[in-house]
Amino acid sequence: KQWYQRRVAITAGEGLCGNPGPQGGWVGGTGPGLGRPGPRGSPGRQGATFKSRYVQPMQYTIHSQTNELPVCPDAASIAGQGYSGAVFAYPDLKRFGYSAFYMDTSSGSGFGQPLSSTGSCLISFEIQPIVECTSKQCEVIGDDSSIWMSIHKPDSDTRTIREFFPAGEIEYTKSNPTPVTNYVSRCQVCESQYPWMAVHSFTNEIPACPKNMYGAGVRFNSYVLWEGYSIVMARDRGGGVGQDLASPGSCLKYFSPIMTVKCVPSGTLGRPNCHFQSPDAKAVFIRNSAATWSDRIGPIEQGQQTMSQDWYISRCSVCLLEVQM
Repeated sequence: KQWYQRRVAITAGEGLCGNPGPQGGWVGGTGPGLGRPGPRGSPGRQGATFKSRYVQPMQYTIHSQTNELPVCPDAASIAGQGYSGAVFAYPDLKRFGYSAFYMDTSSGSGFGQPLSSTGSCLISFEIQPIVECTSKQCEVIGDDSSIWMSIHKPDSDTRTIREFFPAGEIEYTKSNPTPVTNYVSRCQVCESQYPWMAVHSFTNEIPACPKNMYGAGVRFNSYVLWEGYSIVMARDRGGGVGQDLASPGSCLKYFSPIMTVKCVPSGTLGRPNCHFQSPDAKAVFIRNSAATWSDRIGPIEQGQQTMSQDWYISRCSVCLLEVQM
């Protein structure tokens, strides 16, 4: 009873809660509260080199626009620009072939490969490398076609396009393919530990590669791999493939107003053949901004084009970006 009375008295005399007290300090005083530095960490993993198992190399295809195999760029080819890193193209990579643009079928279900893609370099030349299949059958018929990159006419050659390329439908046989394959571009697949990027000037002047950039602790150096002309698309007979303008495939070393060869299993010959001066052949480039929309060369008779048209085409550079941390 006495305990109960005392409890009631205390409860009846309680006031309101007070304000929160001040923030408590760190144990041990008013210092920053930081402990002693910990032991030194273990060394990190060795940085990736091109032949390291940690590296993830990128693959790009280059096209010679001649009937000779191109050579992948390497450290020696850009050493004059100050590059001193490791070789960035495997010398033992054995992936080369013929430059393919587009494959078409009679039903119109065609497809193309960007020129920088490894899929644009086929190891063998075929009049029609694909076969179209449905739920009922698979077939290759005479109206199918394939479009390949033709070689370019050298600037030193004074002939016109008509005089340079074979005229009409050129018969193709596996026993004697050279009348056709001598005019088909060759390609090579290259590997690089650093990305490649195309830049376009939109003028007839060759653009410089991006400058060194500093920020967020990242820096890169850039080196020119090659210079060329800015191509958007090449097509024939209603089929073609566009190029990603950031990819190396949008910058070709040589300009040619016609750069496709169309091949069919039959045609008017009734036998496999290829046509280097197809009236349906077109090439689309980035325009030199100095040329107005009303400028025109021609009309020029089919096959009489010359290289003087290249002033109207934007120039480009393909750059290697060496990232440094």
